[in-house]
Amino acid sequence: SINRVTEKSVAITFGIPDNLKDNFVFRAGQYITLKTEINGNEVRRDYSICSSVNSVDLTVAVKAVENGTFSVYANEKLNTGDTLEVAEPNGRFIFDANDAKTRTVAAFAAGSGITPILSIAKTLLEDEPFSNFILVYGNKKLNDAMFVQDILELKQQYGNRFHVHFIYSQTQETDALFGRIEKSTVNLMVKKQIQSC
Repeated sequence: SINRVTEKSVAITFGIPDNLKDNFVFRAGQYITLKTEINGNEVRRDYSICSSVNSVDLTVAVKAVENGTFSVYANEKLNTGDTLEVAEPNGRFIFDANDAKTRTVAAFAAGSGITPILSIAKTLLEDEPFSNFILVYGNKKLNDAMFVQDILELKQQYGNRFHVHFIYSQTQETDALFGRIEKSTVNLMVKKQIQSC
């Protein structure tokens, strides 16, 4: 299925045949490579998985970039039911949950960099009942930000175990900081969390 996430991004969820499901078991933070033919040329692109490892879904998100071959195709021409070649999950930017651990994981993401972080956050919150997750998520403006609703739903579901701080560099938004993720932002977030513990 294909679902619009923002004006310039879509989430693509793949139907994996039963006989291949074991090949597509993934670790939080991994990516898949998509391959198709566009205008007679073979195109391959890597996209981070944004689903939880516990989900039956294999979902990636594609943000259109100016003159981007695959990203524009995915946003403007790809339809539910179309076929893409999908390589097995890969990548070393991984998180393995351990339900015996109690820890706080902090992540800083900007733009489409949220995709692997979302997979890691969901996985930690589901599989480590005593752990917390802090997310600092930067974008130009609210309507550019991918998965805001999903993030707010995680906050609603997990309450004090999930802390999120939105930062926008081009618009002033309610309950969000104005600016960019930089050293002073990191220091402020760390100080806030230490005070709240």
